[in-house]
Parts: sequence; structure tokens; C-alpha cells
Amino acid sequence: MNQKFNALMIAAFVAFSSMMLAAEQFPDQPNVQGAFNKLTATLAQLDKAKLETPGEHVKNAIVHLDSAKTFLDQATNNKGTYLRTAKDLCDQAKAALEATPPDLDKATEIANRALHEVNMAGKAGRRVR
Repeated sequence: MNQKFNALMIAAFVAFSSMMLAAEQFPDQPNVQGAFNKLTATLAQLDKAKLETPGEHVKNAIVHLDSAKTFLDQATNNKGTYLRTAKDLCDQAKAALEATPPDLDKATEIANRALHEVNMAGKAGRRVR
């Protein structure tokens, strides 16, 4: 069971790493792209935290969440409620990581939802243009 879990985590990390190296999702929306990249980096750090000693990876994930929120604050507000929802989810994920002990599973779930909202914001931005 533990080997299966480890294999799944490694596969998820590889998938997120390849997403980070892929072409930009939203080249005409740099702040949405920045938030997307930072949330992807957050998820990679959370995957590492689950496989290794979490301390430094949790700190890195929190830094990425803060950066994602900064990008979202700077994004053009023609995205419906997606940006506001993504910012709220960044705060919730950060709170899960700042809990004692950090709730990595909850933070991962919330960060995935935030990434989905950012993706939807990017798509909404494309339709407006």
C-alpha cells in the first residue's frame, strides 16, 4: 500500500513538473499565468512534503501561495468570480499549512481547487478578448 502511494505521488510530481515546463497556458495574461505557475509549484512542493520531511517544502509552498495571491491581486478583473475564489482558496490552503501539524492533504485539495479556478479565470479572459 505504501509503495503504491509513493508511486502515485511520484507520478503526480512528474505530471506537475512537466506542466511547469510546458508552454504557457495564458501567454496574453501574465498575472493569470504567474498565479497558475505558482500554484503548480505549490502542488509540487506539497507532493515533496508528503514524500520527504515536510518542513522546508511546507515553507516553500506557503511562499508560492503568497506569490500566487499577489499575481491574482494584479490580474485584470474581467474573470467573473474566479479570481476572488482562487484568492480565498490560497488563504485556505495557507491556513491548512500553518496549522499544527500542517494538513498536507487538505492543503493539496484546496490548492488543486485554486488551480482550477485560475484555469477558469484564464479561459474567461480569453473569451473577453
